[in-house]
Amino acid sequence: MIDNGAESAHFCGAACRFLRERGIRVSAVSPDPAAVTTDPGFADAAYIEPVAPAFVERIIAGEWDRGHPVDHLLPGRGADGCAAALAERGVLKRYDVAVLEPEALDIPLWTEWSLADRAESRAVVIVGAGGHGVDYEHSCAHAAAGFRKAGFHAIIVDSGVDVLSPELDHRYLERLRPEELLEVCAAEEELAGVVLQLGGPAAWSLAEDLADAGVPLLGGAAELLVPARSGAGHIAVDALTDGDEVYLGGIIEQLGEAEDAPGALQPNAVDGPDFASILDLTGAIARDAGTRGLLTVRYDATGDDLHVVEAAARGSGTVPFVSKATGVPLAEAAALLLAGKSISELRAEGVLPAGDSPPVPGVAVRDAGMGLDRSLGRALAKACEGGLPTGGRVYVSAGCRDRRELLFPVKRLGELGFEILAGADCAAMFDRHAVPCVHVAEEDLAGEIADGKLDLLIATGSGADGLAAEATGIPCALGLRHAEATVHAIEALIRDDFPVFQRP
Repeated sequence: MIDNGAESAHFCGAACRFLRERGIRVSAVSPDPAAVTTDPGFADAAYIEPVAPAFVERIIAGEWDRGHPVDHLLPGRGADGCAAALAERGVLKRYDVAVLEPEALDIPLWTEWSLADRAESRAVVIVGAGGHGVDYEHSCAHAAAGFRKAGFHAIIVDSGVDVLSPELDHRYLERLRPEELLEVCAAEEELAGVVLQLGGPAAWSLAEDLADAGVPLLGGAAELLVPARSGAGHIAVDALTDGDEVYLGGIIEQLGEAEDAPGALQPNAVDGPDFASILDLTGAIARDAGTRGLLTVRYDATGDDLHVVEAAARGSGTVPFVSKATGVPLAEAAALLLAGKSISELRAEGVLPAGDSPPVPGVAVRDAGMGLDRSLGRALAKACEGGLPTGGRVYVSAGCRDRRELLFPVKRLGELGFEILAGADCAAMFDRHAVPCVHVAEEDLAGEIADGKLDLLIATGSGADGLAAEATGIPCALGLRHAEATVHAIEALIRDDFPVFQRP
């Protein structure tokens, strides 16, 4: 099963379950860890890799080497191009693989609602993302599975239809407005409560109106526990809490200075003492608030001490990815906590690991692109999905404090064959350290960008965002950590050093 993640995330899960129920061994490939669900019964093997011919060919070959020859290839919606390319390359013929058409399989997309069962259990209404974030939609779907395990009827209210769940009892297709939600709550006679913390901003915005109407909100109003304040906030924590104990799901380091910069799990900026401090601070926030379920905290770790930048009793868009990278179903566990379980009970039941430990290194997140590998550079290259250059011209702009630290990565780019361009001050420093560099006056830079003569932009400091805005369409590495990771990613691309990674 190959799935492009963005267009057919639910189909991937439904198809895999459909095939496994019929005794067929399934290997799933998706670039989106949220699509490759954390359910252990989802697939026999799950690969978090770009759905590109080279990667899929390696996976097919690897399955053969392990004694599991692939008989059929089932492309999800949007993955037809990869299947066609494999056929053109002769890969399918070489391994005797036939292509299945999704339309030929009668795959049910959701469980029918049973009126008889409806009277026996209380209902939990999960407010979806309103079409504004597939990651939040996946969290809602995974939470539905948790509520069903806890004996509740799981209901999702959402205005989008792209992501459905086979673990769902019922779905209301409604606009996410207070009046529509109140009508749904009135229709559910045995209502345990409404969950807002999973659906993202569209769901969070409904909290005040629903609370004023007397609707029970499981996990609270998804409110800010520590108001946002100025600070780098480049360390983000996805955690679970039962109001007393805290489980750290994952710690993600924002690699760049832009809002959409990639992130890394596990962060290089967090060592053992910092990890302990994050655990203590996150636990203190959870105990003070007394909330249950998901908890998101952002920290500033640029100085000697950790500072809380923001904390909120809700889930972030990285929850599905952290779940897949660590093998812990955070959204499902959050649902069980909201249903009354404690973290110690979830540990005893095997839902959560028995001990806290930093997550697996070598994971990169960039917008909707996610990459998993034992090397951060390779993971970032996968997340960028071919968007990084392997040669050409790179412009470097850095503040005084950053220039020396950029010296090694820029020198490495020169060794890889890139032409280095820089402003007067940066160029002078590179010249002093024998790094070949071409001086480009600032007034000429706009023309270089407009004419498409740059292949990569590396920038740090106060002007980085402005340069990135001008360099629309040009890959940008904004910040020291992002620049270093980008150079490692480019090296991996040049070496074509990409062993496929299968989650154990």
